[in-house]
Amino acid sequence: LESVASNVQYSPSGDWIAVSDEKQVWLLNKNQIATQSGIVQGPPILSFDAFIEEIIVSPDSKWIGVTTDEGEVVLYNVAARSKRTVEKFENVPAIVFSSDSTRLITGDFDGYVQAWDVTNGELLLDLLSNETEIMSLASAADQLAVGLQDKLLILDVQTGDTIAVIDSPGDHQLMAFSQGGSLLAANNTSGQIYIWQKQGDVFYLLRNIPSEQATSMIFNPHGDRLLVGALNNVFVIDPFTGGEITRIRHKDTVSGMSY
Repeated sequence: LESVASNVQYSPSGDWIAVSDEKQVWLLNKNQIATQSGIVQGPPILSFDAFIEEIIVSPDSKWIGVTTDEGEVVLYNVAARSKRTVEKFENVPAIVFSSDSTRLITGDFDGYVQAWDVTNGELLLDLLSNETEIMSLASAADQLAVGLQDKLLILDVQTGDTIAVIDSPGDHQLMAFSQGGSLLAANNTSGQIYIWQKQGDVFYLLRNIPSEQATSMIFNPHGDRLLVGALNNVFVIDPFTGGEITRIRHKDTVSGMSY
């Protein structure tokens, strides 16, 4: 890499890794990550004039989504090795793939949540509009969680119908669903982590955990561990008891994690 690696994402299939520095993205197979000198081999699959903000991988490992600091949203087809610009927003949007990998969901500063067809980049529908700033998105099964100021909305990802409204104080910059969507975790800038458990269409608060300021968050595939990235640590938490199981020491801020 020509600069610091800002994003690293394993494909859910486990066959390759997407890694970016400030303005480029590489796709590496699991046996060809790097040389001993730490220099990535091969040309990048994507290059940008703007700085890369985030990269995400679809659940079926066929698509990569990228946002830049100039509000550009790009889809990359892994098999075809082709890219498409979906939209350019005034501000950097939140992005997430639907659980069936057919849609890329965006949430922007103006309060719009939109679903885009990954095959052609066309807008399918507005899932939400005229709300406050969209701070974060998370997806599992047919559910879409939308992080807003002082509340979360749970929407049907196909129709935009509201499934649940969760009142929760603060600005929710991070959210994560467990696989299957039975657990939902969110943080706020006051250092609180909230965990809800779904029963039917109702989300019950399971735990409220004081924590260091989280910078990344993910459930393990079994849904029995919540990993919270922070400055110099990854905290491994039992979501059902709220207890810390262990912590993984890390140099600097843990800006992202991937299984």
